[in-house]
Amino acid sequence: MNALITTFQADTFGVFHLLLEATDARGCSGLDTLQITVFNNPKVQPVAAPNPVCPNDPVQLQGNPTGGSGQFVRHEWTSANGGSFTAQNIANPVFSASLVGVYTLTYKVTDSRQCEGIGQAAVTVNPRPAVTLGSNSPVCAGAGLQLTAAVSGGSGNYGYTWGFPNNASSTAQNPLIAPAGIQHTGTYRVTVTDLNTGCTATASIDAQVIKVEVQASIGRTICLGDSLCSRLKPAEDRTVYL
Repeated sequence: MNALITTFQADTFGVFHLLLEATDARGCSGLDTLQITVFNNPKVQPVAAPNPVCPNDPVQLQGNPTGGSGQFVRHEWTSANGGSFTAQNIANPVFSASLVGVYTLTYKVTDSRQCEGIGQAAVTVNPRPAVTLGSNSPVCAGAGLQLTAAVSGGSGNYGYTWGFPNNASSTAQNPLIAPAGIQHTGTYRVTVTDLNTGCTATASIDAQVIKVEVQASIGRTICLGDSLCSRLKPAEDRTVYL
């Protein structure tokens, strides 16, 4: 008895009835039927939000599986080029990446009939700006205190938010405080925002404003015709000119 091996492949789901007819060398024939059920694969619609993001920002993923048997027994997330997931075997993990680039994420779901659905989502990670602060500190009270912010990276379109130690603020890139007083001594903080991507960078710098206090006194009673000798006592170690 010779066995017949053939392959059947369906391009849609449904119930298929296959008819097999065999004829031997004497011209005798026989018929048999076979019923094959082809199940529909699950469908997925992977979504990543927010997107794009900045380095190390969390991205919520949603696999959104539908169809198939309706019972999903396995979830699998993978990345073609790095990054990390809070979990790879659930439908809705969180993804993040420390490096700038476009990450291609693949989501595969398997239902209770072992049918699979596959889809992809792309996550874009934009660069954060880099900021270096400077100043002309220390300065004397009454002079101008100049703060500077040198920024690189990102799109080049930046916004600035400065916080001063006296609770004042500024949106200038290089604010000038003039005249400066001792209340302006302290830590200055700035947040630089890339206005095209929303990515931010923060930095801080300390500045000092010096006020010199002088006390003058006369050591004796002055009569008409006497010479006057004053003793000046600076509040700090400073050179005093008479």
